[in-house]
Amino acid sequence: MLHCGKGQEAEAVQNWKQQDSAARAQAFLFTFERMKRYEGSWHSLHAPLFPGMFFLESETDCVPRDQEVVPVDEETEAFLRRLGGADHYVPMSRGIIRDGVTIVTEGPLVGIEARIRKIDRHRRLAKIEGPSELWQNEGFWTGLEITSKS
Repeated sequence: MLHCGKGQEAEAVQNWKQQDSAARAQAFLFTFERMKRYEGSWHSLHAPLFPGMFFLESETDCVPRDQEVVPVDEETEAFLRRLGGADHYVPMSRGIIRDGVTIVTEGPLVGIEARIRKIDRHRRLAKIEGPSELWQNEGFWTGLEITSKS
């Protein structure tokens, strides 16, 4: 995982792909689906899952020494692959809240309800706790629409 400026993630991935013409490493960006209301209706948007970061997948060490690299452990890698799949894209999840307990009914968050730390029902987002120390304190936001609460 490499750091870049927030809002410049896609540009950083493109720059890496142009620099690494030998394709020693695959550069990609994790994105998630989020809903945003404007012009009187809800719209589906794609946003970076980890603002200010992009990922490299490589068998060898091909990163220039001046770049700050944060290695991703196996547990975190498996967690991210489960969430984003081969497309590195996390679609919107949907769920309900019953008696104060969140139950995710569809989407990649099914089965990992225990990792949900906060839900913003107005913005249709959930803050997820990551599996490693890297995200345990901060977590990350992804799309979750709560359809009913009882």
